[in-house]
Amino acid sequence: MSKRSAGVAFCCLAVVLFLSRYVFALWYGGGPRMSWSKQLFNALLEYVGIVPWVFAAVFLAAGIVYLIRGEREP
Repeated sequence: MSKRSAGVAFCCLAVVLFLSRYVFALWYGGGPRMSWSKQLFNALLEYVGIVPWVFAAVFLAAGIVYLIRGEREP
């Protein structure tokens, strides 16, 4: 696997991790059958926490580093 493809893979994983926070909040909330409010969804987001965002930031940084290193090598 080249560094470019590894960088793209890390960036894609970062997007999945970023979106997983919202999916987990919906999952904890009981799905589409529940009556939703902004306050309830914010409470569920607090329940999930910021760990997926931290991992997404790490994966995004690694992806950017791999993309830059892949472009510098011949």
